[in-house]
Amino acid sequence: MRTADVDFAFFGLPAYGEDTTLIRELDQLPRRCLPANAFLCGNDMICGWAGSLLCRDGISIVAGTGSICYGERNGSIARCGGWGELFSDEVRPIGLHAAD
Repeated sequence: MRTADVDFAFFGLPAYGEDTTLIRELDQLPRRCLPANAFLCGNDMICGWAGSLLCRDGISIVAGTGSICYGERNGSIARCGGWGELFSDEVRPIGLHAAD
């Protein structure tokens, strides 16, 4: 595939938006191969939601070694979790074991 064949791309980057000092730098990475108006960067949880629900209203929950929840409804966005094991990651196997 050539970059000329790409009309638009979304880059789902882990932790995107969680450290505002890195957003500008992360937004610049795709400019190495795409024009500025041909891409958008966001958190990788959006890719999970988009892929599982085909960008329709609903909630996507990921619970594995960590946990995160992301949803959209009528243009509103909500997110919870995904902050890591030091803060609010109750679904981690460690948390489940401790709850036994």
